[in-house]
Amino acid sequence: MTKLAAETARVLAGARQDGHEGLSAVARMLATRFDGGCLVLFRSHLDSTLVPVAGHHDDAGIAGRMSEFLGAPSSFTSTRAVGLLGAGTTLLASGTPEHLGAWFGPHAGAVDLCSALAMPVRERDGAVRAAILLARHAQQAPFSRADREALEGEAAAIGEALEREWLAWELRRTEVAEARAARGLRLAEERFTAAFRHAPVGLALFSLGPGAALIVETNPHLAALLGVSEDELRRHSSPRDFVHADDLPALHEGMRRVRAGEVEAATVEARLRRADGELRLCEIALSLVRDGQGELRLGLCQAVDVTDARRDEARAERHVRCQRALAAIGRRAVEDATWEGLAAATLPALVDALRTDQACVLSAEPGGSLRVIAGEAAFALNHPLPDRPVAYSARELPVVWLARGVRTALVVPITPHTCRAPPTHTDDDPGSDLGSVEAPPHLLAAAAERRDAEAGARRRALLDPLTGLPTRTLFGDRIGHAVTRAARENTTLAVIRLDVNRFTDVNETFGHGLGDDLIRALAERLDGALRAPDSLARIGGDEFGVLCEHVGDERGALAVVQRLLRTFDAPIVLGDRRLHVSAGFGVAVGGGDASPEGLMRDADTAMRRAKERVGTGYELFDAAMRRRVVQRLQLEQDLRRALDGDELRLHYQPLVSLRERRIVGVEALVRWEHPERGMVSPADFVPVAEETGLIVPLGAWVLDEACRQLARWQDDSIYVSVNLSGRQLAVPGLADQVARTLERAGIAPERLALELTETVLMAETSSPAAILETLHALGVKLLLDDFGTGYSSLNYVKRFPLDGIKVDRSFVAGLPHDESDRAMLRAIASMASALDIAVLAEGVERLDQASWLAGVDCDVAQGFGLARPAPADVIGTLLRDGLPPERLEWTLVPEPDHDDEATMPLSEAAEALGVSTSTLRRWADTGRIGAHRTAAGHRRFPVSEVRRLLG
Repeated sequence: MTKLAAETARVLAGARQDGHEGLSAVARMLATRFDGGCLVLFRSHLDSTLVPVAGHHDDAGIAGRMSEFLGAPSSFTSTRAVGLLGAGTTLLASGTPEHLGAWFGPHAGAVDLCSALAMPVRERDGAVRAAILLARHAQQAPFSRADREALEGEAAAIGEALEREWLAWELRRTEVAEARAARGLRLAEERFTAAFRHAPVGLALFSLGPGAALIVETNPHLAALLGVSEDELRRHSSPRDFVHADDLPALHEGMRRVRAGEVEAATVEARLRRADGELRLCEIALSLVRDGQGELRLGLCQAVDVTDARRDEARAERHVRCQRALAAIGRRAVEDATWEGLAAATLPALVDALRTDQACVLSAEPGGSLRVIAGEAAFALNHPLPDRPVAYSARELPVVWLARGVRTALVVPITPHTCRAPPTHTDDDPGSDLGSVEAPPHLLAAAAERRDAEAGARRRALLDPLTGLPTRTLFGDRIGHAVTRAARENTTLAVIRLDVNRFTDVNETFGHGLGDDLIRALAERLDGALRAPDSLARIGGDEFGVLCEHVGDERGALAVVQRLLRTFDAPIVLGDRRLHVSAGFGVAVGGGDASPEGLMRDADTAMRRAKERVGTGYELFDAAMRRRVVQRLQLEQDLRRALDGDELRLHYQPLVSLRERRIVGVEALVRWEHPERGMVSPADFVPVAEETGLIVPLGAWVLDEACRQLARWQDDSIYVSVNLSGRQLAVPGLADQVARTLERAGIAPERLALELTETVLMAETSSPAAILETLHALGVKLLLDDFGTGYSSLNYVKRFPLDGIKVDRSFVAGLPHDESDRAMLRAIASMASALDIAVLAEGVERLDQASWLAGVDCDVAQGFGLARPAPADVIGTLLRDGLPPERLEWTLVPEPDHDDEATMPLSEAAEALGVSTSTLRRWADTGRIGAHRTAAGHRRFPVSEVRRLLG
């Protein structure tokens, strides 16, 4: 024995004597001997795998890694090194951890393996029973050929020293494997027993010996299925004691096929007889039970009661047939106009659905007998007419029916007609057919009701229920016939459409009942003004249409219009109310080459044009209007393209503070640079955008671009003002959209102003108050644009959370000489002061206008006299350099009218008192401080009054 082998034997003997793990001591010795780590692996007879059983390394981290896969062959089974060791080959490999990972798996990288020496250990018969794996890591010299030769030289001796340890290890693995197998078998038997006993189907084990099969074991479910106890069931010698004799051949054939190996399991349906004599239809599955060596031991029978399931399936199939029959009857109920035709079509469907032998339809005769009107004539019935479904037994049937083999029959009344439909059959339970036979009469009644409803719907579709006039559908049909006649006779016709103005106000003020009365009264008046051949129709809520044939030319059509216009001269009296009503008329004239749709469309276009004017009036659709319509449609298409392209621009007009003489804001104004038409005026395309709804995406683009440009100017002293349309205000989530736009641009909410017109605030389709409150809470400024041009400006100023009003240019144009304009502006300034809101003046063209406005405490001015709208780069220069001096030379402080008393202007007085100008205006209006007005309307404050408040 070599020195190394002797040392190995000594270490193993010492470890056993001390009660320590000998293999770990060997691993420690070899690791020390070869200056690295050592892993000892044993090969098992059970699965021929190499299993790490002991290891050692001085490095605690690497030793911990080794302990993770001791006893687990799966850590190495996929590596190339183990394959070579199992084949008896010694392996010496050095290199990087990545290179060695191909041999030893992912563990090589985890422990920085740089060199490995692995040697198989053989028994005397040459079989590999163990292996020694030595490893060196980073910063260590790799194993040499001399190390390999030294280890191989000791291989046989080491194998002899490890043989006893391997035998003990293999014995323990074998004992563990056998214990596990025994425990697995015991658990399998227990699970089989539990599954057999508690299975939700009937189970029986039976013998396979020669002769009849004998029952060996059953479960409680099978006993319950057969209505006997388990003991009684086991006392029966054969399954045939419970199987119907007619079904035994099928059962034997199934068992033969299973035993012959043709199928693994055979399934047959057979009737099992319960102890009480009841037969239950069961689905029986037959299979074989084999032992561990594959020998046949027993047969297994599984029985599932399918009696109720088959009955339900039959009922479901029958229901489907009945539904199919009813669908066919329903189609015929719509198509056939006579009861005889429908009855003849009903009989085949009923026979198929109910699987009856015959069916017929009987009609009551005056003498009380029932005559066959469809089906076999031999089934006439002299019984009195039943008032509900009746099932007749054989004792109650006529002799002629019994002679034909009929045993039962059903007679079901068909209401409301005195007919009866008795399908005859040979089933012993006719009552189950009652529901199916009753369904056709109900279906026929429903068909009649549907025909009545459809007729009523057609009448409602053609005649207005309120006025009795033709509806849009019938009116369009009449226009089509009139065009055809005009083409045939070479004549001219006219279509007139009229819409009542402000009809919604009538409904909201007086109620819909009075609105209906008004529509009826108008219909009577209009009808009385027409010629005999003319046709009047109600084509909408407050819209009427008139068709006039043979009008000759446009003058003939306008003569009819004039008569209709006169019907609106006198008020309409409804009870104690006198209503003055107006309307807009649109007239379209055409001949045989016109289309009904085109005439209606042209009349509608003209009517809309007429409604743009106040009061009752008309418009005649002509070539010029057609051109405008075409141009408008083209403009709409171009605008849609412009929104998707790069044709829209923003210009900005400065808003100038009259007191500070500088730009404090800009108004964003959209411009359209058309590729063919050049610059398109907003007056042309903004109304189109409003009408088509394109104003919503257009307004969103303007808002986004204006905020981005404001951020690009990097001037925190100015704000941007953007116009807001009524359609934008009606879009849900407007406040969220504004907030997101401000956040994207990175500007504060107070640097954005939204301008709204009185028309927007008057919109009936929205509730702007809540939306404006949300925007105001966000911090955005709200300005009322074109102030003074609407109906209820003062009311809007009071109702809505406004930050300022923009006085319309029509009030500024006459300044400073027009006395009415001066008086109006003084009142506006006084009202704004009382409400603590700002005043902005539009249309300032001259310096004297700016001077006068400054004197009445107007805050901001805008107009061509100060600065014109310009692109962003031009405005950027103005923001940097300021407005030209000659544009700012207005008189801020006019000469006082009271020469005998020292006074000071508003701004100086407010600064001396330490209050805002709006507060000082309110003090002056309430008499808290005296003030004088100059001839030009400027407010001056006596120095003595200021000193009095200061003292």
